[in-house]
Order: sequence, then structure tokens, then C-alpha cells
Amino acid sequence: MKKIALIILVLLSLIYVIFQTDFGEILRQGNLHLLVQYLKSLGWLAWFISFLAIIIQTFFPFIPFVILAGANALVFGIGLGFILNWVFSVIGAVISFFFSRYIARDYAKRQTEKYLLIKKLEQLIKDNGFLIFFLGRLIPILPSSIVNFFGGISLLPFRTFFWSTLWGKLPMIFLETMMGHDLVYFQQHPIRLLFLVFIFVGLIVIGYMINKKLENKKIPNQS
Repeated sequence: MKKIALIILVLLSLIYVIFQTDFGEILRQGNLHLLVQYLKSLGWLAWFISFLAIIIQTFFPFIPFVILAGANALVFGIGLGFILNWVFSVIGAVISFFFSRYIARDYAKRQTEKYLLIKKLEQLIKDNGFLIFFLGRLIPILPSSIVNFFGGISLLPFRTFFWSTLWGKLPMIFLETMMGHDLVYFQQHPIRLLFLVFIFVGLIVIGYMINKKLENKKIPNQS
């Protein structure tokens, strides 16, 4: 009963923020320029709002992470913005991990069961947990939210989940931070932006190919 009440409280809080505040409206619009202006107007509170935005995006990825990453780079500078994006994203993943493991396990199972690949990966977790989750972060084989939920409902130790997430997320967070920054300053960095987009699209294509290959591959049951 307490778990249900907590889930309802969390959902109602997020719904209120998303649909009843100016901040939520800006997020729904996905307007990078408006988000940057809003954060700059908040002073030191921008740190907290930035953190809140990434936590919301972790659970409800209706806004591309590259928008949030770019906003932080434009508000705090590329270096600090990247660090904040990385740290906040890892914290969001950890919260999602514990949420799915201890609070909303059934909900997490329903979300992950939509992906055939999950059943294949479950058989490999015991011996290759770090590698699977590291690659799952490095290459977008599955949506990040699904990777978080999968970690929570699997037998993967939290320590393995944390370290694979920490280092696996780093390259993609850096890539999206730079892309988000250069979306605004594309006239100054057109070649760099095209190069970043090329890498980003390439990783998505690789992730799609790996996903299909693993889905079609027969993996023997492990005792």
C-alpha cells in the first residue's frame, strides 16, 4: 500500500510540474532557446531546475536529451555543462534503477517486456553484466529508460550497474552536449556540428543493427 501511495505521489508531482508550470510548458515545447532564457533568469536555482529537467526526462523522455544537454552547455559553459549533464544523467539512472527494483517492479517489467531483445540479454547478465550495460550506454541499442528499468528488475548488482552507467554514458553525454551547443551556434561551427551529427546517427544505426542481430540470434539457456 505504501508503494502504491508513493508511486501515485511521484506521478502526481511530475504531472503537476509538466502540465501546470511555465517550466513544464517550455519542456513540452522542446524549445532550446526558451529553455536557455528560462534557466538564465533563475540564477543559482538553474542548477536545481536543470537537475529536475533531466530527472523528468529520465522517466518521461518526451523531450530529446540533446535539448537539455545543449541548454546546460549554453547556460553553464561547455565544460561545466557537460559535467552537470553527465552527473545528473547518472543520478537519474540510479533513481530509476531503485524505483524499478524496489518500488514499481511490475511497471518496469511491463515496459521492458515490449522489447524482444530483453529476453535474450537476461540470459547473459550473470557473466557479462558490466559489458552488456556498458555497451547499452555507449551504443543506443535500447532506449536509456528501458536500460534503467532492465537493470532494476534484473539480477545485476547495483555496483555493476553504477560503474557501467557512469563510464558508458560519458561519450554519448559529451556528444549530445556538443551537439546541443552547436545547434545554436551552428553558423560558427557548421563542420563540427555535421561531424557530430554524423557520429550520432552512425551510433543509432549501429545500435539498430546490433539490436536486430541479437534478436535473431539463438542464445542457449545458461544453467
